[in-house]
Amino acid sequence: MTITRFLEELKHSAYYGDQIVRAERLPEREACYAEPRDPLHPAMKSTLETLGIA
Repeated sequence: MTITRFLEELKHSAYYGDQIVRAERLPEREACYAEPRDPLHPAMKSTLETLGIA
């Protein structure tokens, strides 16, 4: 299922339909990365390392 289709399903959902106010498609752009301003909480850092993300 594509993101577009997923959003359409949500819009027509009895539970979520009235909670979606706007959906907008933005053009792709190159990612940018930066170090966090504040250090990560030790538990968050540990979890990310366990997942191979940090």
